[in-house]
Amino acid sequence: MRILSVNGSVSRQTATGTYTVNRNGTGSATFHVTFGPGVVRTETFDFVIINNDREAHFIGTDPGIVIRGVAIKQ
Repeated sequence: MRILSVNGSVSRQTATGTYTVNRNGTGSATFHVTFGPGVVRTETFDFVIINNDREAHFIGTDPGIVIRGVAIKQ
């Protein structure tokens, strides 16, 4: 699950997908995100893993959509 905030509106979304990690810690991912009943969108990302494998900084690579963030291992 991910929690997304857009212009102050917060939503919880589920996703399934695949990812590939290169030896240098960079990688790419493709996710199928469920936005609501029957609404699924595919999103692609590039990322880099840092901080002894505890963080991944990512950016969306789909044209016209800006998504960036940090995933932190708990």
